[in-house]
Amino acid sequence: MNASSVLKLLVIFVTTAAARDILESQWNPETPAMFERPKGTVRSCSETSYSGQVSLQIGNYGFDALCVQRHRLFGDGWLVIQQRIDRNEDFYRNWADYRAGFGTLSKGFWMGLEKLHDLTAAAPHELAVEVVDREGKYYYGRYSEFSIGSEMERYVLKEVGNYSGSSRGSTDLDGLLEHRGQAFSTFDDDNDANEAEHCAIKTESAWWFTSSCR
Repeated sequence: MNASSVLKLLVIFVTTAAARDILESQWNPETPAMFERPKGTVRSCSETSYSGQVSLQIGNYGFDALCVQRHRLFGDGWLVIQQRIDRNEDFYRNWADYRAGFGTLSKGFWMGLEKLHDLTAAAPHELAVEVVDREGKYYYGRYSEFSIGSEMERYVLKEVGNYSGSSRGSTDLDGLLEHRGQAFSTFDDDNDANEAEHCAIKTESAWWFTSSCR
């Protein structure tokens, strides 16, 4: 598969609203006259030069999405699938919410497992994760492949490719590699590998948990 045909997904974790300025310093400034918002729908962020909210069409789904272009590290064509800023959005949600998606594009949001499955089933994708911590330090991780299964498969994390990125002290952002093969769990739908505990309830979150509830 030609590398140019691989589409791109981006996850953003920002601990404070002020830290978003640090994150956006990685994004090159826009020139509105050069990069206008597309008037119709696009099928991926690689079909537009616009950074910001666009109308995206995935199969039968039409919805507003957030694109990032001209990233200083990653380049063009990134679709943001999750953004957490300042913990104002509640991510301790049920299965239905994680399936459909929730939140506000300008703040915290999750795009939705069903859309994410349709995206990654239709074409190969890579994944990048950006983090700005409370001290204002910027970190990133990047995976060459990423895909999840269908709802019938409990949105199992099917593919996680080779990792590259920066370190967070003694811990790299390569932790997603150990989650490959794990099903997604929420507090009302326990599919984790831990037989003794319900990881989503224990951590008050939702994820592809390992047996150690990571």
